[in-house]
Amino acid sequence: MHVYNHRSNINLKRFVALKCSVYKSLRAIIKDADLYLICVSDAAIPGVVKQITDVVGSNLVLHTSGSTDLSVFHKLKINGGVLYPLQTFSMDAEVNWDTTPVLIEAIQPAMRRQLKNWALLFSKTIQYCNSKKRLAYHLNAVFVNNFVNALYSLSEIYCKTNNLNFRLLNPIIQSTVTKVNKYSPLKSQTGPAKRGDEVTMNKHLQLLKLQPIEKQIYLQLTELIKKQHGKL
Repeated sequence: MHVYNHRSNINLKRFVALKCSVYKSLRAIIKDADLYLICVSDAAIPGVVKQITDVVGSNLVLHTSGSTDLSVFHKLKINGGVLYPLQTFSMDAEVNWDTTPVLIEAIQPAMRRQLKNWALLFSKTIQYCNSKKRLAYHLNAVFVNNFVNALYSLSEIYCKTNNLNFRLLNPIIQSTVTKVNKYSPLKSQTGPAKRGDEVTMNKHLQLLKLQPIEKQIYLQLTELIKKQHGKL
């Protein structure tokens, strides 16, 4: 396995430890690889595709982005495709690949089988998905992962500021995830907004009176819950 980066990076040492050949320039890319995986930021994908056009020939080239359209390959006539893991990644966090869905797409219909075989090396849950649907999945991943995590961060900061133990909230976090998996988010919803408990909500808003952004988030999410449960 060969790993290429456009410049020296301390994280390349991780690939050396995995016995990968590591290069610090895209110009060093070999021309006879079975598969090329582009794992860069979304904004950098078109530039990388352009740089490797004369190298990869007719071999399969895949990007791993949830929000980048397959058409990024079209003008350069690369035999391109997408292998997008619907998962969150952090440098030192383990990923359960057995349960991670991988969404795939290919320019050439004849390459779908080959692409699926590559995807099966990562996960047993493979789904063919066009660019429009993949972008929609990416949007919803932002809702359920990035935005929810931002709310966790909001809570953690509030707890630290007010001398509270954020860890005491871990059981309710886990309980919410369990209920969502067992039932549905709509059926699992609880709390003052669903009940229409204005007294409690006003008490919460008083606590947030000096935090305008957090107060606005509370009001908007309350309005959303009320709308979802017919309280508006």
